[in-house]
Amino acid sequence: MYDLLGVGVVTIDTLLQVDAYPPEDSKTLVRARRARLGGLTGAALVAAARFGARCAYAGLLGDSPAARQMRQLMEAEGIDLAHAPYQADAGPVESFIIVSAQNQSRTIFHDSSRPCGAHPRLPEESLLRQTRVFFADHHSAEGMLRAARAAHAAGVPVVADIERFTAPAVEELLALADHLIVSHGFAARVTGEREPQAMLAKLWHSQRSLVAVTRGADGAWWTDGAGVHHQPAFPVRALDTTGCGDVFHGVYAALLAGGAPTAERVRVAAAAAAVKAAQWEIPTREQVERLI
Repeated sequence: MYDLLGVGVVTIDTLLQVDAYPPEDSKTLVRARRARLGGLTGAALVAAARFGARCAYAGLLGDSPAARQMRQLMEAEGIDLAHAPYQADAGPVESFIIVSAQNQSRTIFHDSSRPCGAHPRLPEESLLRQTRVFFADHHSAEGMLRAARAAHAAGVPVVADIERFTAPAVEELLALADHLIVSHGFAARVTGEREPQAMLAKLWHSQRSLVAVTRGADGAWWTDGAGVHHQPAFPVRALDTTGCGDVFHGVYAALLAGGAPTAERVRVAAAAAAVKAAQWEIPTREQVERLI
């Protein structure tokens, strides 16, 4: 039995820390360089696995150097790849992220030229029935929607991380999510509202279990249908905010699979996002527990 199954986008992130973002036609010294797994689904699975969840990835796997690196990194985290369909030209998105030490800004360059993410006809329902939580993102929207529908039919809750509308199927995926956690910026675009409480009211419907709107250092607002709640952000000194939202989603999903109450899921997920902001790497459970 898996706690969390994902089929969405995985990236290989190369992070380059500089003193300040450079102007055009200039040279800049790189102070630090790191490579890690990222992406909406990739980072969420790593975060969940580091919290002790049994995770599986069933999106496309290929044979490029980046795909082999992706496989090695995921296996090192204990993420099961036995159900990932092989497609020779498939590969993760490759990202180069420039992080400014001056103001913690991040600029992301990404190569999405290879097929990646959800297969149009997989995973099979038998795999979904062996899963406690299904994780969805907006990548490979048609295949993702088919998988999310199958998860629903199997009684498996869907936790969704959606950042933009990449295809018409994303709108249905947005409505289908049982646990919808989105950024304030995305919620504003979708609802036309400016205040988190109004955003939650428009995103909520009776088939959902949770809607949350996150806003970095301002914390997160959430509802489970019984009022609106605010989870303050944990104060930290930010180093690299890349992937904080992904970590929030992954830890939330891990705790959902483990049966934790809603308020605890949101609180611990917020703490995990804060720890991530204060360091380069996705945090372990022990690091998060030291904060809370």
